[in-house]
Amino acid sequence: MEAGHIYQGCNVENVSYGLAICAERNATFQAVAAEGENMRFKAVAVATRHDEECTPCGACRQAIAEFGTEVMILHKKAVGEWGESSIKSMLPSNFQMA
Repeated sequence: MEAGHIYQGCNVENVSYGLAICAERNATFQAVAAEGENMRFKAVAVATRHDEECTPCGACRQAIAEFGTEVMILHKKAVGEWGESSIKSMLPSNFQMA
């Protein structure tokens, strides 16, 4: 976070898929609860135990974009390889609050 704090999240699966929550939103909501709605990301890192590319899903991209469209996403690309993309490039037409 811009305030210097780090928040971790994890996927929480549920048999009723709509009740599941991704790690990215889990961490985002922890940050909002701790710092308030005016918190801002410095960067978001997305990782998995598996050796495959891992980026935020669409819902997570929208949730992240609500707190700044220039946020950098560090994400796993392949074994030992990391990529860096702005949330704006990952979700160019995000929903905007009026």
